[in-house]
Amino acid sequence: MTELTIDQALQQGVEAHKAGQVQEADRLYTAILKAQPKHPDANHNMGVIAVGVGKVEKALSFFKTALEANPATAQFWLSYIDALIKLDRLVEAKAVLDQAKSKGAKGDGFDQLEQRLKEASEEPLEASKIAANAPPPQPNILDSLKLDQAIKLAKKKAKDGAPEEAKRIYQDILTKFPKNKRAIDGIKALAGRPVGKASKGQEPPQVQIQELINLYSHGLLQQALKQAETLVQQFPKSPVLFNIQGAVFKGLGHLDLSIEAYNKALAIRPDYADAYNNMGNTLKDQGKLEEAIKAYIRALAIKPDNADAYSNMGIALKEQGKLEEAMEAYNKALAIKPDYAKAYNNMGIALKEQGKLEEAIGAFNQALAIKPDNAKAYYNMGNALRDQGKLEEAIEAFEKDGSIKSQTLLLKCLYQQDKPANFYDQLDYLVGRGENNAVIGSYISRAQIKYGINRTNPFCNEPLKYTLHTNLTSHCDFEDIFVKGATDVLTKDIVQNRSQRLLTNGIQTTGNVFNQMDDFTDEIQSILRSEIENYRMCFKDSQEGLIKSWPSDYEIYGWLVSMKSGGKLAAHMHDKGWISGSVYINVPPKVNKDSGNFVVCLDSEKDSQSIDVVTGSLCLFPSSLLHYTIPFESEENRIVLAFDVIPK
Repeated sequence: MTELTIDQALQQGVEAHKAGQVQEADRLYTAILKAQPKHPDANHNMGVIAVGVGKVEKALSFFKTALEANPATAQFWLSYIDALIKLDRLVEAKAVLDQAKSKGAKGDGFDQLEQRLKEASEEPLEASKIAANAPPPQPNILDSLKLDQAIKLAKKKAKDGAPEEAKRIYQDILTKFPKNKRAIDGIKALAGRPVGKASKGQEPPQVQIQELINLYSHGLLQQALKQAETLVQQFPKSPVLFNIQGAVFKGLGHLDLSIEAYNKALAIRPDYADAYNNMGNTLKDQGKLEEAIKAYIRALAIKPDNADAYSNMGIALKEQGKLEEAMEAYNKALAIKPDYAKAYNNMGIALKEQGKLEEAIGAFNQALAIKPDNAKAYYNMGNALRDQGKLEEAIEAFEKDGSIKSQTLLLKCLYQQDKPANFYDQLDYLVGRGENNAVIGSYISRAQIKYGINRTNPFCNEPLKYTLHTNLTSHCDFEDIFVKGATDVLTKDIVQNRSQRLLTNGIQTTGNVFNQMDDFTDEIQSILRSEIENYRMCFKDSQEGLIKSWPSDYEIYGWLVSMKSGGKLAAHMHDKGWISGSVYINVPPKVNKDSGNFVVCLDSEKDSQSIDVVTGSLCLFPSSLLHYTIPFESEENRIVLAFDVIPK
């Protein structure tokens, strides 16, 4: 499509849009985005269409793309902020509005949005929880002194070497008289001074804590970190500051420093429940699930009615595969806080992993009854409905979410419905946005076989050429590292098992085994990361998206599968993976030539590749490939460590 043709398509799309011909406008805008995914006007107008049909979450990504492409257009700012307000994401809306105003945005539209934000009824900020048990707000200095007296006192404090006290007085004055020149000049003068001696008080003034929380809430983490470090020098005995600093470090991905900050808070205040809860969240992110659970238990010992700690502990227990214990934790959270939508959503995820789909859907519906715009609940419910084969209901749930994750799973549903026109419309939408993942790659390949329509595959055009089979027994002490650890996990019930409808005559562990067995898995992860890098280097000259768009960072998510004689795994793919792999810990002797072979394919019947695996084999392959196993017969169990490389 030439530039002129794009202009013409845009003009026709706008005319159709104004005439109420939404489908025609959508078609024209989509055609533009296929040629120019970052086209600002087409993105913006697609967002307007999405808002018009109630898909505000979906609209948000369009508005954001339009704004990034052309931040000089005021309407793009207005539409984006309006969508954030509609989604009740008020903190983000305020941050974007402030950003727009800093760039010179003004006018009635921005004034109206600002008024809406002021009037909006907002729940307490999540970020405010990081400062729980902070000192109560201090009275304003002008409650006891006249303005001139307060100015004189501030100057005296500054002269006597107490700049923070002087600053607090000036801030009190500006709270009541925002344009007071003497207070503004006083703060400017203090800004150039070096940091003085530590304050005798343990906690900083409430106004400074709130300033820090506001920076954190708005995602200004580097600024928050800098200010926290300055305040810690002044108030080295403040547990609240260290707690906030821990949350900021976690937000920046500095997890070890986050733990260090929480430990400092707890050294000062050993009964600080929120610091234990927050530390548990950081430990959970590190994959240290046992330590995280211990931190949550400490938080609950101090504050038994802490619903957040119970809910967070439930997530950690689920990751460990302890689904019944996770359910118990979620129920305790809900007993304390019956309108806790997040706990219902997490409970639904645990029920789904147990194969209790009806109960899971019930939990997601409870979450939505409390919070009707809960996008995560719609996404999770869509997944459960799809597993039940209720495709129409699943599609409806995914459309209500509107996120890219849901839009990708929507593609799967449309393929399962065998509606090629709808399928390719959705495919064009995703590819036009520049989306690229294993699901898109897989379904382009499958649709090409099913419908005979050739499309360039952004993920991998020829995935069967990107399978790699090696043997680890020559690379490491396979028996000691892989076999012994896996045997312990499976025979000592260290990790729980989960329902797996694809598996015949076998069991599969639940959760990420790499988060549950540090002593067993640390060395394994190191070996796998080395082999994954070898895989990337083997194909480094490839122009396939699989290699060119290789994730800059990833996690390895693994699980063990043990099958008895006659066991098999049905054809499937791994939605979340980039590449997938399997390590064959024990492969019994073959009765027949293909017995127990591992098969990768584009669909379940055609274009397949059978791999003759033995004990010690490692197979790596694009996650877009379907794969399955051929049944085997043996008195020995067939044991495999399967894993996904999941982009962060």
